[in-house]
Amino acid sequence: MDRVRILTEKEELSQYARICSYCFLDRTGWTERLLRPGVIEGSVYGCEAEGRIMSGVISFDLSFSYWGMNRIASSGIGCVASDPSVRNRGHIRSIMNRLLRDNYREGKILSFLYPFSYRYYGMFGYGTMGHAAQYRFDPSELTVREVPEGGFDFFDRSERQYDEYLYVKNHWSSGFHGGVKETIGNSPRESFLEEMERDRRFLSFYRNEEGEARGFLLYKMEEGGTGQIISIIQSAWLDNHAFRSLIHYLWRHRSQVKSVLWTLPLSVPLEMLTREPRIPREDRQMWMGRPVNVPKALEMKSAYMPAAEPFAFSLKDPVIPENSGSYYLEGDAVRFREGDYSERELEFSVFSAMVMGGLSLEEGKAAGLVEEDFSADGTYLSRLKNICITRGF
Repeated sequence: MDRVRILTEKEELSQYARICSYCFLDRTGWTERLLRPGVIEGSVYGCEAEGRIMSGVISFDLSFSYWGMNRIASSGIGCVASDPSVRNRGHIRSIMNRLLRDNYREGKILSFLYPFSYRYYGMFGYGTMGHAAQYRFDPSELTVREVPEGGFDFFDRSERQYDEYLYVKNHWSSGFHGGVKETIGNSPRESFLEEMERDRRFLSFYRNEEGEARGFLLYKMEEGGTGQIISIIQSAWLDNHAFRSLIHYLWRHRSQVKSVLWTLPLSVPLEMLTREPRIPREDRQMWMGRPVNVPKALEMKSAYMPAAEPFAFSLKDPVIPENSGSYYLEGDAVRFREGDYSERELEFSVFSAMVMGGLSLEEGKAAGLVEEDFSADGTYLSRLKNICITRGF
């Protein structure tokens, strides 16, 4: 009989690591390193069949900024993997149902993931909520309006500079819906250094005249068809001058590098910093999310963005029955009647997308996801431009 449980034994974690290695084409051993004791903050769920772990999912414990609040207890769902011999037996469905119910009991408010299938995770109430743009450009096309005061230096692998990296990253992340608060616990320096060495990554800081770290680029140098490529993995800056200084740093590579790949939130106006703004850009829907505790999530959003006009709706949560019922929003007040379905029902994944800012009410109506005569505050149920999940999981 297939059985879902939280994995803690070394051999079970090793069995799951081998499945992840197969599913994610791991050629560097990152899955085994990820599942070492003490690396993950969160829970590893596995499904046993035929006497061994055949499927698994990780629920990372994360602290997010969202709706103007920092440190919202949330989960990041990652490393969803099954042995091919047991696929289509409902393992992942069973794990996700258990995991989300556990998240609710643990006090999580939100949950996020990077989907292999939007339709599949929609069954668990996740809705689309993150857009980003991947740019590819020649650094010689960048316009440089000022020579930055201060300078640049490479990461020296010290604990002090690692703390500077986290400081800049956390302060930058807090300006977005979806920013993840990184700590020594969930981003250990030793693992970071291993990854830097293994992938031959570079971390360059921009420092002001006082020597303070104000921005950074974490990147790899790769071979391309016509020359070297800078592939930016992470970037962060504390002010507009620091951002333009990072642009200047990339421009300095113009005689060495033919292309830069850089994925950025849609709110960052990179195309305004090139001589020709029509640089190649690929818009991507990156993430899905859902409220785990709907009443608390709505209270947080209503405190940040009070409903300009009262409206009501019903929900049936496909996983967490405690969220099912009717909701009444007026100003910053939220009332919930559990088990009552007297109001117009919204499909849960569509509700998730709208309330978390990935879809507007009008877009939902245009797509036929919301009935035309559903009356609600269109500003409250609108897109949020500043969505950026700042950590992979």
